[in-house]
Amino acid sequence: MPLLAMGILLLASCSKTNNNAPTGNPEVRPDWHSMADEDHNIPIFNHKVTTADGQGMPGATDSLYNGHDTLFGITDNNGNCTFYPPYLGTWNISVYHDGYLPFHKQIQLIDSVSSETAILEQ
Repeated sequence: MPLLAMGILLLASCSKTNNNAPTGNPEVRPDWHSMADEDHNIPIFNHKVTTADGQGMPGATDSLYNGHDTLFGITDNNGNCTFYPPYLGTWNISVYHDGYLPFHKQIQLIDSVSSETAILEQ
């Protein structure tokens, strides 16, 4: 499978079905939720996806990527997705949802906790 060959990193907590990312042996998998704070220097990126009228968009495919790492998620019932990127710096956001134009934006993660809103147009 081509995606696995690229070494994709999954660190997102967006929908109830993806709260335990990343995958791996549960006995050795780190607890990213408790580690993602200033004490452990793991950034948190909160992403909100809305329609043009400001309504949260559930079920949007959300990704955060740079030249080395890609994080995927699906927005929750309120249009929220939280990523735990392994480091700060330049990242790209892409959002897709049936019936809407794709959203793409380059961002700079410079704080330990960052947020961004994507507005999808039809």
